[in-house]
Amino acid sequence: MTEGDDMADTVTWQAQISTWTANNRYPGIFRTAQARIAEQHGSDLGSAGLKILSFGCSTGSELSTLRAYFPDALLHGCDVNPAALQDAAESLLQDEAVLFESTPDAIAQHGPFDIIFAMSVLCRFPDSMAPGCTTLDPVFPHAAFQATVQTLADNLAPHGLLCLYNTSYDARALMLAAGFGIVDSPLIGGNGFVDRFGDDGRRATRCEKLGPWYVHLPLGDASRHDFTACIFENSAPDRQIPFTAAPPPPRAPEFYRFGPDPMQASQAGLISTALGYWFEPGALLRAWYRTDADGTIHAGPAWEVAATDAARAVLTGDWRRQLPPSPAPPRTRRMLHALRSGGARLQGLIRP
Repeated sequence: MTEGDDMADTVTWQAQISTWTANNRYPGIFRTAQARIAEQHGSDLGSAGLKILSFGCSTGSELSTLRAYFPDALLHGCDVNPAALQDAAESLLQDEAVLFESTPDAIAQHGPFDIIFAMSVLCRFPDSMAPGCTTLDPVFPHAAFQATVQTLADNLAPHGLLCLYNTSYDARALMLAAGFGIVDSPLIGGNGFVDRFGDDGRRATRCEKLGPWYVHLPLGDASRHDFTACIFENSAPDRQIPFTAAPPPPRAPEFYRFGPDPMQASQAGLISTALGYWFEPGALLRAWYRTDADGTIHAGPAWEVAATDAARAVLTGDWRRQLPPSPAPPRTRRMLHALRSGGARLQGLIRP
C-alpha cells in the first residue's frame, strides 16, 4: 500500500449494523474456498492446523456453516455486537469456536488465518438504499473500508484466502488487491448486490429490485467497478477451480434461479446475475449468467452434477406448493437482534 500508515487513525471500525444472517448463504464461495484449501493442504483440508476467521460472525450461523465445509479447522468468530456474540456462544455449545470482540489488535492476537470471510459486513445496507443517500462518507468512508481490508490482509497466512462479498466499495480496485491473485470457479456468479460507491465517495450503482431479486442500477461510472471477484489469495497468481466445468449447452437455459432473466435485465441496462439450468439424461447442468450496464450478457462455464427425475420435478415445480401451510413464524431472539442497533461494543469476551 502507498496510501500512508496513518490511514487507520481515520477508521470507523464498524460498517454493517444489521445482524441478520442465515446458514449456508454463499455455497459457491464456500465450496470454492474449500477446493482451493484442498489443493494447498491436501484432501484433509489442513486438518486441525487450519485457522479460519468469520469477520462479523453475528449470531454464529456462518461459523456453523463453515464447520460443515471444514470439519477439523480451528474456527474463530469476531463481532462488535455483544448480543450477537452471546447468541453465537449459545448456538455453538456443541462445537468449538473462539469468539472475541472485533478489534484490529484482537484479530492480530488470534491470527494469522488461512481463510478470512468478511461476508456482507463491509457495507452499510440497507441504509445505502435510502433515496437521499448519495455518499457513505459520513458513516463508512472509503478510507475506513481500505484500512479494514488492509487489517484483514495483514493477518492472513502466506497464500491465505480473503473472501469478500457485498462490499460498498470495489475491493479489486484497491492497490492492496494488486498483490493478490483471484480465485474463481464456475460456482461463483458475482460478488454481491449492495449499493456500490467509488473511492471518491460518489455513488456508482443503486440496489434495486427486479421482481424478487436485487440488481445494480448504474448511476455513475459503474464500468470502473468489478462485480465478480470475491476470493483473493495472498501473494499468488490467479487460480480457476474447474470443478466439472464445461461450455454451456448451445440452447438457452430451461429456467433461471437466484436472479432475474438475463435478457430482461440487459434490456433495462441492469447489472445482475442469474443461474441457468439445463437437464440432460441423468445430469443437471448449471451456469451463471451476468449482465453488464451496456446490455452485454456473459455466460460463465457450466458445471455438471448427477440428477434424477425427482430432482427435476422439485427444481421445476413451485416448492411453496410442496410444503404444508404453516402459521406465522415465531418471534425469535435472532429476529429481535436483527432489528436492534449493532453499535454497542463488547467489553472483551473470549470463549474457548
